[in-house]
Parts: sequence; C-alpha cells; structure tokens
Amino acid sequence: MDRDNKIAMMLLKLREGWSDIDIRRELNIPESTYFLWKLRINKGEYASLVNKRKPGPKARYTIGANDSRRIQIWRKAYRWGPTKIEGHLDVHHGVHIPHNRIYQLIKEKNLNSPITRERRTWGRTRWERQHSMSLWQGDWKDVLIGNPMLTFYDDHSRFVAASKKFDEATMENAIRLVAQAFRRYGTPEQILTDNGSQFRNNLSGQLTDFELFCEQQGVQVIHSTVKRPTTCGKIENFHGCYEAEIWVTKGDHGKFVRYWNYRRPCGAIGYKYPAEVFYSDRKALTNSG
Repeated sequence: MDRDNKIAMMLLKLREGWSDIDIRRELNIPESTYFLWKLRINKGEYASLVNKRKPGPKARYTIGANDSRRIQIWRKAYRWGPTKIEGHLDVHHGVHIPHNRIYQLIKEKNLNSPITRERRTWGRTRWERQHSMSLWQGDWKDVLIGNPMLTFYDDHSRFVAASKKFDEATMENAIRLVAQAFRRYGTPEQILTDNGSQFRNNLSGQLTDFELFCEQQGVQVIHSTVKRPTTCGKIENFHGCYEAEIWVTKGDHGKFVRYWNYRRPCGAIGYKYPAEVFYSDRKALTNSG
C-alpha cells in the first residue's frame, strides 16, 4: 500500500473509532509518522498531506566571477583547502560559499590534489587555553630547510610570538629568544615545553638556566609527559605547516612567520588570523583593568 492510500485508510479508521495503536499495526506505520499525519489531519491539512510531492534536484550553487578568481588565486598561491577558503570568505569578505561547491570549482579547474591513503583521526576533544598569554608552547624543530628552528607559540590564538633559526639547538639560544619575546609582547603565565635538554635537566631534576630565567620573569615552566607528543600538538602542527607551506614565501623564514600571523586564516580560531585573536585578547585584558 502506497503512502497516499495509507493516509486515506488512516482517515477512514479514525472516523470509525479505531484506536491509534490498532491503526498503526493494521497499516504498519511508524509511531512518529503516524502522529505527524494525525496532527496534520486534525488541523484540516489532509489535502496538502496527500498531494505532497518530492522536491526536485537542488539548483547548482553559482559562484560569481570575482569570487571564482579569488578562490583560484588562494588555491594556487597558498594551496588552501575548500574549508579554509569557505571560512576566509565568510569571516573576512562577508561572502558565504559552501565548501563542497568550492571543492567542485577546484576540481573543475584541475587544482585539486587527491590523497592516496585514508586519513587518520585522533578524536575530537580539543584542549586549549581560554585566553592569549595564558600559555605559550615552545619547541625546537630540525626543519628540512636550514638550521634548527626554535618557536614560541601562543596556545589560544595560535600566534607565533617568536621564531628563529640558530646554528645550534642550545639552552643559551632558547633563553636569548624567549627574552626577546618577553620584551616585545610581555610575559605569559606559563610556558609548555617538551623534555629536551635545552629546557629541562632530566638527570638531576634541578632547575635549568632556562627555567630559572623564566621563573625570575614570573613565568612558570611546565613540561609535557614523556612519549606524549600530542601535549604539544599545536606547535607540532605549526612545524608541519611550516615544512609544507614554506614555499609560499620562497623559503624566507621571517616572511613566513608574518604570513602565518597576519595573512593565513586558522580554522581552529574561526578562520580569523592569529594576530587578530592575539591582539584582541590583549586589548580586552587592558580595558578590563
């Protein structure tokens, strides 16, 4: 029995005084569907209920010429994905284009890069501080291009407070760079690092020169748990993006840091720029006294 016939039989049996449960069993109608139909019948909407037709295919979402040009430029220049482009258009240009339509355009222009293996997922729980300058993450990285790189990275805003390449990954260089960051932006409440010897004395347990220097500035140094790299996952993500996208600035380290802070929208903070969130938080903190 098709849908319209079931509705007609249901109306007839209601008039004959059948109970709801008997009608549902007789016509094999799910409970939620039955009471939805009954509500419409009681409102006198029987005609619209039986004359309901399935909607036709959705119209193709059109992208204007200017937005199409923008999308292609960002894709070619920065290799941004559809979701990042969608967020950037929405937040910074007031234009909403669904990411699946953006992906269709990227495919049409042969700008897509299909993956050859299944994506790995690590869960959906997010751990982050609620305000900028609450926690910085610091870490050394042996990058593919050039010397070891040290970066200090704000946990909430994803703002790079300091990043520099050195001839050697030493504690003295770590102190030198963090002192420069303190002079420029002030001191965070805490700094999170791994257990590398440039930050921590793993043998004696005594405070290192780096920890003592930070303590003198009123900054608490905390360390990640051994063999738990996800604790410093945000700065590890920055390192991965650095190696994947350094070509955007033709290998120029300083330009890449400025690009990251001021020109590259970050999906984790609502597709805003890290500098937007960082300075907005500092302004709010100043105004609150």
